[in-house]
Amino acid sequence: MLRVIGAVLALCLSLCAAETCTDPVISTSSYTTTDAVISSETVFIVELSLACGNRAQSVALYADVNGKQFPVTRGQDVGKYQVSWSIAHKQASSGTYHVKFFDEESYSALRKAQRNNEDVEAIRPLFTVNVDHRGAWSGPWVSTEGLESDRQAGQDGRTGESGEETSEFGQLGPVSHGPRLGIGMDSCVIPLRHGGLSLIQTTDFFYPLVEDPYMMGRIACANVLSDLYAMGITECDNMLMLLSISQKMNDKEREHVMPLMMRGFRDAAEEGGTSVTGGQTVMNPWIIVGGVATVVCQPNDFIMPDGAIPGDVLVLTKPLGTQVAVNAHQWMDIPEKWNKIKLVISKEEVEQAYQEAMLNMATLNRTAAALMHKFNAHAATDVTGFGILGHAQNLAKQQRNDVAFVIHNLPIIAKMAAISKAGGNLFGLLQGTSSETSGGLLICLPREQAARFCAEMKASRSLSLGQDGGVGDGQQAWIIGIVEKGNRCARIIDKPRIIEVPYRGAVANTQEGNNNNNSSPPETQPTQA
Repeated sequence: MLRVIGAVLALCLSLCAAETCTDPVISTSSYTTTDAVISSETVFIVELSLACGNRAQSVALYADVNGKQFPVTRGQDVGKYQVSWSIAHKQASSGTYHVKFFDEESYSALRKAQRNNEDVEAIRPLFTVNVDHRGAWSGPWVSTEGLESDRQAGQDGRTGESGEETSEFGQLGPVSHGPRLGIGMDSCVIPLRHGGLSLIQTTDFFYPLVEDPYMMGRIACANVLSDLYAMGITECDNMLMLLSISQKMNDKEREHVMPLMMRGFRDAAEEGGTSVTGGQTVMNPWIIVGGVATVVCQPNDFIMPDGAIPGDVLVLTKPLGTQVAVNAHQWMDIPEKWNKIKLVISKEEVEQAYQEAMLNMATLNRTAAALMHKFNAHAATDVTGFGILGHAQNLAKQQRNDVAFVIHNLPIIAKMAAISKAGGNLFGLLQGTSSETSGGLLICLPREQAARFCAEMKASRSLSLGQDGGVGDGQQAWIIGIVEKGNRCARIIDKPRIIEVPYRGAVANTQEGNNNNNSSPPETQPTQA
């Protein structure tokens, strides 16, 4: 009887074990990231196709890189595999990385050798893949936020006497005269051949940063549209959605998450008076979401971002601190990080700040774009990944006049400044370098118009999130600084006034905090910034 039971158990174990591959034949491709400007780690990706001489099809693989093991993801198609890992830039030196692949049997032998401090080099891998990495690049960074205007084209000789425009990509045919942005501040502006019209287009995408897939879709759409709104454009003719589906998600997760993300993107587009007519969906190690927004405009439909003059003031239409709020929400489940901030904020307040940040990011800047025309805005940009100071500097560099931007006030989601201080100047929030996602518009307005602009923003009714009557009774805006004569730069004063923007609570019809929304900059003597 015992022999029978033993035989049955042995059969079960043999059936459950992964297949062993003999005489493997592989084809591989690899990729490594090289950006060290905005990322902290280098990412390595290896994709391969495996065919076994014994025709095994369910081979479990494990990868070893410099003594560290990683599970290898099996693709949907037979014989397709992928593995990815990341290393801090300082440790990811340039050169060739030898990636050893083991099947179940050889991987077990490897782990046993490691536990027993035996010679792991004696364990032969199933095969080895060499990955070449050229190293990470940390700058200088030529950003896509740079302006390429007709004025600059004339200075560097790219406009010929014949009226035809040339570029590094070759000769272009005759085009209509008009404002032009190349790889622009927020959107490209291309004069069309017919009727004095211009094509204005933008694209943007990023990784998810909130847990709610529907809200993530809304935020992604709002972020794309903000590039148009920063030019005073209120109508978008068409949108495309860009979506990368993670290979690490199972079918059930994909079926639940992806439709919600797509619905959020579509709903925000409809709120903006446009529609999503197509796009592109791909498989990828990570979820990525974004889109493309396109509009054809008359000259008076948009405001070029280069007309600021001394005496203008700077207005911001959303509070700062979204990066801090999102990260603090994640840290509630990470004791070593939570312990650093728990003395300045409660978990309930973190949840409220997270909801506030999510609501702000999902709110369209369309109202502000419309009011830019009414109150004669001279220039604007949207505040996103470079932080308030980075975007102020980018905008200042593009001005036709010799001006400088000086920021005196920083509207910040309540308690986020305290978290930043407790965390040791976390993300550079108080220095204006903390990244924002789908942030507000930074607008240069005539001083006499700014207070009325803020008042009308407050009086507007927002339809954000599809609530009847809107969320709150309008959107806030703050006067945060001045435009003075200078050398096209921007700075934040040494001790800026921190405006604590109260929570509106969870996403619901609650009253928006109404204090400090028309803060005027202090009267200061103009200085060279």
